Amino acid sequence: METLRISTAGNVNDGKSTLIGRLLYELGAVKSDKLKAIFEVSQNMGFKGMDYSLLADGLMEERENSITIDVAHLFFSTGTKNYILADSPGHIEYTRNMITGCSNAHVFIILIDVQKGIADQTYLHAYIASMLRIPKVVVCVNKLDTVDFKQTAFDEIQQLFFEYIQKLDFVPEIECIPISALYGDNVVKHSPKTPWYKGHTLIQTLETHQVVQAKLPLRFRIQHIINHKQKNTSYYLGKVVSGRVYKSLPVIALPSGEQSTIGQIYKGEKTLEQAGASESVGFTLATPLELKRGCLLVQEDLVPILSKQIRAEICWFDEVPGKDGGAYLLKHGMNTVPSRLVLLNGKKNMVSLKHAFKQSEIHNNEMCSVLVHTEIALPFECFSENKANGCFVLIDKHSNATVAVGIIQAINHQLEELTK
Repeated sequence: METLRISTAGNVNDGKSTLIGRLLYELGAVKSDKLKAIFEVSQNMGFKGMDYSLLADGLMEERENSITIDVAHLFFSTGTKNYILADSPGHIEYTRNMITGCSNAHVFIILIDVQKGIADQTYLHAYIASMLRIPKVVVCVNKLDTVDFKQTAFDEIQQLFFEYIQKLDFVPEIECIPISALYGDNVVKHSPKTPWYKGHTLIQTLETHQVVQAKLPLRFRIQHIINHKQKNTSYYLGKVVSGRVYKSLPVIALPSGEQSTIGQIYKGEKTLEQAGASESVGFTLATPLELKRGCLLVQEDLVPILSKQIRAEICWFDEVPGKDGGAYLLKHGMNTVPSRLVLLNGKKNMVSLKHAFKQSEIHNNEMCSVLVHTEIALPFECFSENKANGCFVLIDKHSNATVAVGIIQAINHQLEELTK
């Protein structure tokens, strides 16, 4: 069965945990003994009926503070699809957690309280969905029961969201659904309280979404090399980052530029004709090459640019601010190299999409555009062209802490066009 990766985000108390719990309950994904236990806890808390949010909130600290602080992964199936749901925090203080939870999503569910309307954090959620090139965004306008299921309240939020998303660099497919997570309206079944709504329920939207596998060129990262002296053969072990590797495929090794052809492919003791993205395999080469950990094997007709300069959008992760002109280690794939950071502007306003005047620092959970200069040329690609090879992290040289994640927007010769 196809596996659909979902990520969710919403402002505090917008009902995200209730929606997830209700969805799991309606799909029969919760065992009876757990339902009984949660029902008893709900009653002890003075809740009328079942508090569905308890099905989703697994951390005690979350229950005490009524806020999702980390990314929790839930697994369920409908019989036609398998689902992996990343419940991401929506508060601005946990932007880095949300980016982590959304990084591999096929569908991003954004929850909005119909009474509160679109908040600044909602714009942040939409911006991140665009930045990460998530193909589909489902906007669940929640708590319709609190406004008597009025269509005008839903339409106003839907229009504002559409107007905003059209301004972003990447516009995903958008679907807006009026729901009441507490009572289950339009979550799994159509609600008679919204006769004016002719679209899908939430589960129908998820069930009908088709995961499109992009046809990407081969990118294989070398992690280890075994030299078998008795057989006079070298085995190259690593992971297929994107594309496919198959026997007799002509390849180029970067950064050396040496050429060879794929020989036999191995996965454990089995031999394979080919292997796809995310698979870890080993193989031989028709002409053995002097490779090392971190080398990238690519198709000879689809070679990424080797560059020492990129432009990127970064999100800062550390309590210690990032410095304009600061020296950091840049980790791209298996390679970690010294680099220098140039802040192009200040913190971006997610509502107006304008940057503050250039600042000398970037603070925790802030995002801004930067230039990164590396001491060694690496095989960079734009995130829009190849997600797996179009991102990086920055590491503090002294503490060894990961301080930022970056999404590559332009490389080398493309920079002049973007900065005009």
